[in-house]
Amino acid sequence: MIAMQLKELELEQFWVEDKPSHRVNLNMPLAGIPETESIGVIYVEQEPGDVAEMHTHDVDEILILLEGTSEVTVGDESSVFSAGGLVWIPKDVWHGFRNVGEDTLRAVGIFDGAKVVSEFESVLMPIGSKILSDETVSAEAD
Repeated sequence: MIAMQLKELELEQFWVEDKPSHRVNLNMPLAGIPETESIGVIYVEQEPGDVAEMHTHDVDEILILLEGTSEVTVGDESSVFSAGGLVWIPKDVWHGFRNVGEDTLRAVGIFDGAKVVSEFESVLMPIGSKILSDETVSAEAD
């Protein structure tokens, strides 16, 4: 069995240098664990007003909001979701989200594959790249 408490994970912060509200704290808890090659999982926390920069993934994603309220944009569509909301995001479609609530946003993204490569509109810090992958997050956590 592979099990963990999401709120106990050590999170890494990624941000856009010239956009102070564009930041997100995350962990990819199954990255690099044997027998999890068919699925990827990301856990995200975001403070009120913070924005997850528009980005794409090379695999499909299901985003599940656990706590908080978020405005989610997928392609040309935007909607507000609260805890219990679920959003399907097709691969290669630009998307992002913003915490529009008063509490910390907590969400899980489930990907169709463990090797996830994301491309962002802006350069992310501290990695200095527009490309974020499971290997990048794993390296930051070391």
